Amino acid sequence: MFHKKILAIAILSSAILLFPACKATPDVADILKEPLPQNTVNMPKAIYDGFIKDIQTARKNIADKKNIPDAYITLGMAYKNFKEYEKSFAMYDEEVKLYPTSIVGWLNRSSILEDMGRYRDSYESYKSALKVAILPEAYFRMGIILKQNLNGSDAEIRALYDEALKNTEYNPMIVENYLAYLVKDKNDAKSADKILNAALKAYPRNERFLEIKKSYDNL
Repeated sequence: MFHKKILAIAILSSAILLFPACKATPDVADILKEPLPQNTVNMPKAIYDGFIKDIQTARKNIADKKNIPDAYITLGMAYKNFKEYEKSFAMYDEEVKLYPTSIVGWLNRSSILEDMGRYRDSYESYKSALKVAILPEAYFRMGIILKQNLNGSDAEIRALYDEALKNTEYNPMIVENYLAYLVKDKNDAKSADKILNAALKAYPRNERFLEIKKSYDNL
């Protein structure tokens, strides 16, 4: 389907989740009965037609009780592209209520909350995603939100990144973001060097880590 071209796919795992408290959202049943969105964001006609077709197919699948998990993800993506963020969130929220181990549902739910400026809700939603599986993407976004939007303390930010390093086994994306925080924000070269050495021990041939190490050595 059209939306799959821009949809990240992740590995599924099972968990029991507590849902973060969020503001009231539009009723899903009402959204599904609404007229199809107009092209108010001036999409190229082919793209607009593709999303409209996806919405129609997804609505039919929900009515027919067929491919329901994919249908809610499809609708969430379509409404996001129409910049109808509340409706997009409602679809992702419904997805994780019906299928609590939907990694794609949790990541998209968290992302749309971030787009809506609901940073605390987004942060908590990413935490719920981590109860489903260890997701470097979730830790990555949580680090950014904590630093840029929630005014997290240095201790909170370091604790989050330390947890992420441990749980993701020094995922390169997490390592790089943590190093940037330590060097650029805290001028803590000693801690950065310690983390980089540990990362190189785990991945001695990682070209990006070697490049960073070389740049630090030249400082």
